[in-house]
Amino acid sequence: MNFAGNITHSFSAIYHKHDWILDTGATDHIAMDISLFKELGRPSSDCYVSLPNAQTAEIVGIGDIELTSGLLLKNALCVPKFKYNLLSISRLAKDSHFNVVFCDSFCLIQHCANHLIKGVGKEAKGLYYLLNLTQPEIQHFMAHIAAYSGSPKQDLKLYSVCNHSSHRNNKAIFSSLNEAATLWHHD
Repeated sequence: MNFAGNITHSFSAIYHKHDWILDTGATDHIAMDISLFKELGRPSSDCYVSLPNAQTAEIVGIGDIELTSGLLLKNALCVPKFKYNLLSISRLAKDSHFNVVFCDSFCLIQHCANHLIKGVGKEAKGLYYLLNLTQPEIQHFMAHIAAYSGSPKQDLKLYSVCNHSSHRNNKAIFSSLNEAATLWHHD
């Protein structure tokens, strides 16, 4: 049986059905919307996940999901009764060889082999939400970070982004995140 993490109720007011929570404790990616899947296979037997309210919900399918950035979530569980989409950090690292670097107000998902940034997350209310950005929007965001960190884009190290930016530069990075979040939440 899989376990889905606890999520505060106040968050549900700002949550959209295509948003993803980056979850370091989730064992699998969980999506509530069948339309997100490229293909959906049926589980070999009845399978369930445990919900934060101590109930269980049926896994109606398993399949791959390709996000706007091109990030591929392999073998995601489709659980329509779950209220949130969870991106499992451990599953992403194991299946797709990505690193996730968490900073105080944002995080970056980077491929281990080619160092390409494939996702940007924003912290809000103690959780990190994946911004729904295309690859060109991610590159634009990374160019802003490189400019504010004083490093050429190709020499930018994720460690220096998180740990060596001045407070003034952090404000500019947050401004870029807010701009990206506006793109993420438009209807």
